[in-house]
Amino acid sequence: MGLQSKGRPNCAILDSVTRSSRFAFTYIFFFAKGVIMVCGINMEATCKRLDDLRLERNLSIKDIQNHFGFQSPQAVYKWMRGESIPTIDNLVILADLYQCKVDDMLVCEQF
Repeated sequence: MGLQSKGRPNCAILDSVTRSSRFAFTYIFFFAKGVIMVCGINMEATCKRLDDLRLERNLSIKDIQNHFGFQSPQAVYKWMRGESIPTIDNLVILADLYQCKVDDMLVCEQF
């Protein structure tokens, strides 16, 4: 857990500050003017959005399982129930399958 500039002028970011049941990842942005903004990915809402996108495209859990080549559907069920969030590489694959951007699947909140 260290301070990194991430190429943003007048800004430093402290990565992966918090992991809770509601927020998958939390970032703190320290801006030069003293403004602190904390935001994170709302895991529960993101997983609901993933399930909604799946249903809009008439895909079954089995379809997603087969697309990923998973032996069992457990990981997909966990994503859809909000028990876990897909890794970034799996989010990219889901975005391709759902024909949307990764940003369209994530629900981020400031707090």
